[in-house]
Amino acid sequence: MELLSRPEIQSAVIPFMVSLVIGFLLKSYGLKWSGLGVVIGFFAAALAINGFDFTPLNGTRKIILLGLLAAFLAIFVEQKITQKLTRTLFLIVFTVAAVAWVFWVVISRGDIGQSLIQAVSGIAYVCWFVVALTSSRKSNIAHASAGLALTLGTGVIAILGTSALLGQLAFALAASIGAIFLINVFLKAESTALVFGFPVAILAGLIGFAGLMFATVPWYALVMMAFVPLTVYLNIVENRSRFIQAVIFTLISLTPAALAIFSMWWFAEQSSGY
Repeated sequence: MELLSRPEIQSAVIPFMVSLVIGFLLKSYGLKWSGLGVVIGFFAAALAINGFDFTPLNGTRKIILLGLLAAFLAIFVEQKITQKLTRTLFLIVFTVAAVAWVFWVVISRGDIGQSLIQAVSGIAYVCWFVVALTSSRKSNIAHASAGLALTLGTGVIAILGTSALLGQLAFALAASIGAIFLINVFLKAESTALVFGFPVAILAGLIGFAGLMFATVPWYALVMMAFVPLTVYLNIVENRSRFIQAVIFTLISLTPAALAIFSMWWFAEQSSGY
């Protein structure tokens, strides 16, 4: 039990192994839902980090539950809603409700102007990730690369923004994505953009914005992180091997994430006066 209390086990080993096993099993049964392994791996890590107690239901615990709900909602939408515009509107409505549920207590404490800015910013930030990661028809590798860069960057800026818990959750999500990424590259597993992208977008978006609302992550870091999902729209290396695609898409996706991290470090150095 002492081993399970180590942060590296909780945030890396547990989500990676669980996601790898679930993704492999889904692939073996021919189901195009290997992305579901990402959320199950993340949830297993969240239980190790947070424990099984979800009371009181604070913002972080709400984010964990919303990630799990988003995964199964994505499967429902995939099966039941065929019209693309209707799908997108349905996902956006859920996203707006999710942002309101997690952040409304904090948002409502400010004056009207400040509350409006925070609400609009949070909705725009998370909805952008949802639209970007669910509407593109690019390969699984492009989506997994963007998801990996997005969650790694979010984890680092959360840590720099003085929230170890949010950082751990983001790294756990990155480890889960990493396992599915390997399955996509080496075993050619298929997963629909919706089943993979929607829960990843919800979790990464909410964790990132929680860094702004609950910790000290600055707004400009989130602006730079918002450029990461643009990778899935690039028309490059489609005729290359899956491994080469993975390397190139990952490097491109990591660029804005690295800039977000550097900007936080640079501004912290400038403000310290040293």
